Amino acid sequence: MTTVLNSSTEEIMIIFPTLNAFHRHVNEGLVTKLEQIILLRQITVRILIPIEKESANTDILNMDYEKLKELSISHYTKGMDSRLTIFILDNIFSLTLEVKDDLKNTLDESTGLATYSNSESTVFSYISIFENLWVGKSG
Repeated sequence: MTTVLNSSTEEIMIIFPTLNAFHRHVNEGLVTKLEQIILLRQITVRILIPIEKESANTDILNMDYEKLKELSISHYTKGMDSRLTIFILDNIFSLTLEVKDDLKNTLDESTGLATYSNSESTVFSYISIFENLWVGKSG
């Protein structure tokens, strides 16, 4: 996944299907990697996480990311039962990771199939989903 993130030059959008999925990625160094990419290339990063437990979301949204104005983390009202973590890179590529077991602690244990795509119709579908959730976000 690091190689895919490193290929981005303009924008990264990420949708997490659950708070657990977000926490697993954070524990595996995702935020640190994104900070490095932002500082090197001034890429915009927007992350959406679902509302599950109000206090948990508040903690995440209050994390100290203000030093990176290019990083925005927000939440959305979970309206669909998705099991996909979706990465959209530069509006050209997408990477989806299936969450096969959300109760596992590591990405290796919790992740099922992964799909990388540069199909315009696939990528634009994910962009549309992201933008609709971003505009309709709760916070």
